[in-house]
This record gives sequence, structure tokens and C-alpha cells, in this order.
Amino acid sequence: MSSMKEPPEKPHGKLTVSVSKSEGDVRALLDVNNSALCGWWLIQVSDTGVGMDEKTKEKVFDPFFSTKPRGIGSGLGLTTAYSIVLKQGGVMTVQSELGIGSTFSVYLPSVDPD
Repeated sequence: MSSMKEPPEKPHGKLTVSVSKSEGDVRALLDVNNSALCGWWLIQVSDTGVGMDEKTKEKVFDPFFSTKPRGIGSGLGLTTAYSIVLKQGGVMTVQSELGIGSTFSVYLPSVDPD
């Protein structure tokens, strides 16, 4: 597992993972209209690391994309996670700000078992 990169001026960063029932309707993100849906689960992973610029955010889910030096990491971790989430009918987003950190949000559909 890759850990967040800590900026030298902010050592001892914080990694937070949360799971909750989402209050919002994310069907617009997915372009779905499924009446069996009864809400969404929201899984968020946030860090206080170095953050990402816009160019990096645009490519972060692309296969083989990595900010690490060549030979360290395959660049498939986020691509794989993104693919799994999509196959489950969900969506994965990223919010990030340089010097502040990043938050990855995974929305998974909750369906009525009946």
C-alpha cells in the first residue's frame, strides 16, 4: 500500500477513512435512474499530504499514471480501484489542493433487498 507523501514543512500528516450513508443524490454523477436505489454509501479517504495540481488530478485514474520515479509503483492502484467501483454501479471522485491534501470519495449504491 502506498502512503501519502508528507510535505517537509508539515511532517506527521494525517490519514482519515470514513464510511457513512450519503445524504445527497449522486445519480446525476452516474447518469442513472434506478428506482431500486435507496441511497448511497460514501467511503472517503483523506490525507493532509502534498496534494495534487489540476494536471495530476485529470490523470490520476489513468492506467500506468504515476507521480513516482520509474520502476517504483505500477500506476495501476487507483485505476483498479476506479474500475471496481464502476463495476459495482458506483462512482469515485477526487478533490485535492496543493499543500493541503487530497480526498478520494467512493459512492456505492445501496439497494432495497426486497
